[in-house]
Amino acid sequence: MRANRFGHLALALFASANAFGQCSMCRTALESNPEFGDAINAGILILLVPAVLLFSGVYAIAFRYHDSAEPDDSE
Repeated sequence: MRANRFGHLALALFASANAFGQCSMCRTALESNPEFGDAINAGILILLVPAVLLFSGVYAIAFRYHDSAEPDDSE
């Protein structure tokens, strides 16, 4: 099981190398105007924060109530 987790981690790290790629039109626009690149980066952060907060909240609720969802063996 440990080797399987390592394999998935390695696959995720090596497969994400192309995730930083951009389409040619976006790359040209960002290279021609540095201020536009700053605006794109700020927009990415603005869109990322609510998603991370939502995911973190759902994870915290699931983690908090994980023990209470287990069946009671008092019979």
